[in-house]
Amino acid sequence: MMREVKIEADRCSSCGQCVEVCTKGVLEMLDGESTPHVTPEGVCSVCGHCVAVCPNNAISHEGMNAMDIRPVGAVHVAPEDMRMFLASKRSVRRFADRPVERRVLEELIDLARLAPSAKNQQDRGFIVVTDREIIRAMDRAVVAAFAKLLRVLSKPVRKVLGATLPVVRHLDRNAKSLHGLIERSRAGQFPVFHDAPCVVLGYGAAANPLSRDNCVIAQQYLSLYAQSMGLASCVIGYATSRPKALKPFVEVPAGQAIQTATIFGYPDVTFARTVARDAAKVSWY
Repeated sequence: MMREVKIEADRCSSCGQCVEVCTKGVLEMLDGESTPHVTPEGVCSVCGHCVAVCPNNAISHEGMNAMDIRPVGAVHVAPEDMRMFLASKRSVRRFADRPVERRVLEELIDLARLAPSAKNQQDRGFIVVTDREIIRAMDRAVVAAFAKLLRVLSKPVRKVLGATLPVVRHLDRNAKSLHGLIERSRAGQFPVFHDAPCVVLGYGAAANPLSRDNCVIAQQYLSLYAQSMGLASCVIGYATSRPKALKPFVEVPAGQAIQTATIFGYPDVTFARTVARDAAKVSWY
C-alpha cells in the first residue's frame, strides 16, 4: 500500500503540510531530507488528504483515480445562503407525474460516492428502483410486514412479554400510525413510498457496526444535492424498519444489509417559506 504514494521531489516545496494532515503515519519528514518520506509502518487508508493539501500538485496516489482529482479553486458559499438552502429543505411526499431521468440519477449517485465513510472504506452501495410496479409492490410488502408485527405482538403477547421491552414500547407509541398505514394501503394508496417515481436504497456490510452511519451520510449527500438539482426527497424510515420485506424485489449483495431508503421525484408543489423548529437541546461543558 505504501508504494502507492508518490512524491515528485522537483515539485515539492518541503512545506510539510502532507505530513501534518496524514493521521495514519504514512508520511514523515526525516532530518536532512527536503521531501517527505513514505514510511513502511504506516497504514494508508487512501483518504487522499496528502494529495488534496499539496499546494504544488507534487503528490499522486496510485490507489486513486486521477480523473477524480481536480483543483478546488476559490469555492465559497456564503453562510446566509447555506443556512437558507438547508432551512428550505422539505421532506416531500407528493411528486409530479414525471420520471426522474437516468442521467440525473447517475449524477446523484456519483455525488453520493464522495460522502465520507469510516476509515474511508467506502463499503456501501446503492440500489435504484424506478419501476413503478416494483415500488408499489415493495410498498405493499412493507405494510404487510407491519400488519404481521401488530398481529404477533397482540395484547396477550405484550402482556406476556411485558410493557418494558423496547419493541413493545415502540409498538405502543406508534400503533395508531401503523394502523393508519394499513388502512391507507387497503384503500389503494401507497403510504410507504408515496408512489414516488424513484426509490434509492443504501446498503452496507452487515457485519460493520458503522455501516448505517456510512449510508446515512451518503443519504444526506443525495438528498441535498437532489435539492440543488430541483428534485425533492424524503427519508423513508418505515422501509428500513422492515428491510426483509424488500428482499424479494431487489438483489442485495451477499453479506450486505439495507440501511437507508429515500424517495426522489420532481415536486408538484412549491414551498415559499421556511418553517419553525424547536430550540436546540444542548449542554455546554
